[in-house]
Amino acid sequence: MLYNFNYGIKFNEKGHELKIDLDLVDHYSKMDQELNTNYIKADGTPLNRPSSRRGDIPSDNKVYVAKLDYTLPLTKAYQLEAGWKASHVRTENDLHYDTLQNDQYVSDLTTSNHFIYKETIQAGYINLSKSWKKISAQVGLRGEHTHTSGHQITLNEHFEKSYFKLFPSAFLTYAVNEKNKLQASYSYRVQRPSFWNLNPFRVYTDPFSYTEGNARLNPAYEHAFELGYTFSNKYIFTLNYASRTDVVNDILGRDLSNPYITYERPENIGSFKNFGVSFIAPTQLTSWWSATHFTNYYRNEYEIPQDGILISRKGNTLTLNSQNTFKLPNDWSIEVGGSYTSGLTIGLSQIKSYGQLYSGIQKNILNKKASIKLVVNDIFRTNSRRYETVSSTIRLIGQSNPDSRTAILSFNYRFGGAGTLNSQRSTSSEEIKSRL
Repeated sequence: MLYNFNYGIKFNEKGHELKIDLDLVDHYSKMDQELNTNYIKADGTPLNRPSSRRGDIPSDNKVYVAKLDYTLPLTKAYQLEAGWKASHVRTENDLHYDTLQNDQYVSDLTTSNHFIYKETIQAGYINLSKSWKKISAQVGLRGEHTHTSGHQITLNEHFEKSYFKLFPSAFLTYAVNEKNKLQASYSYRVQRPSFWNLNPFRVYTDPFSYTEGNARLNPAYEHAFELGYTFSNKYIFTLNYASRTDVVNDILGRDLSNPYITYERPENIGSFKNFGVSFIAPTQLTSWWSATHFTNYYRNEYEIPQDGILISRKGNTLTLNSQNTFKLPNDWSIEVGGSYTSGLTIGLSQIKSYGQLYSGIQKNILNKKASIKLVVNDIFRTNSRRYETVSSTIRLIGQSNPDSRTAILSFNYRFGGAGTLNSQRSTSSEEIKSRL
């Protein structure tokens, strides 16, 4: 659940303004897990007694965010922007596992865990922009102070970390003419681990393997460069390069208590480079058929030290995405689209190709102030993940089949006149919510 308050003050019509944004996110989720395993010989006869494990895995998250943005036009050509943002996150996970013993479930205290994580970030930024006849430029600097703490109640373990980091950025735009422009940018970025990865609890995939988080993960830092060209005010061609350190990668290992059990755990290891090119093409094929097409071709390169060996992983990926809208009489419309990924290299893992198709139908009603829409996602259930993970001593092959074929029926009503409300306005907690 999201509660948002935003307020803006315009001091004049020249762009001198102050914006205030407050967010409260109360997010709770619960996953119930049950693993039933039968052991059989090659001839089909039972080998051992069946085993069973069930888990109660709740997650209680609260996010508080306050943000101020101040804009001051200094002259007709110069503009100053400054701001401050504070966020506080508290996540609590109290995981309980039971195992079947003598036909009764009993608590498994060795794998149950209660963990509380807190994160507070204070950030300030300043940007200075300048416009010429055909050129505009902006330079900026952001500073962030982060304090994190974790309390593993089950084991009575505590840890705290505090650190400060500066993030410079620069943007340059050259207008070739009214319909074409060139853009170049550089930014130093932070990529924080998800709260799921920070949680040290275990999630079993079968009796012989599990995944677990790592509460002591650090953020990854990235230098990102981008060069773009926009022509006819709609087609966008982009080249990009990124270099990242302290990359969060999943490693494979054997459980010290049982060498027949393997685990996956995220660690800050290795480096990452990405080279890519993308193209966006919105098209109006007829008066009743509009579409947007996106293609991206990129290369990921990882160098990951593990067990005294430097493991190199490289791979190329092609992604395609198409969205088509067909207008029909009487305010009806149909939407058809799909996406395809040729394969993906992420750390020690290689994900095979996957894709999906979706379709929807919409009807505008009440003088086009309201609409009813039905969308069916992943119609043919092709959005599965086949993967292979290889370390220095372990090779893991698997497939994940998420329940991705869904049908969504929605009703939308617009109050007031056109343009009075921007329903797509992002709130100050968007970045944090993406980590939940």
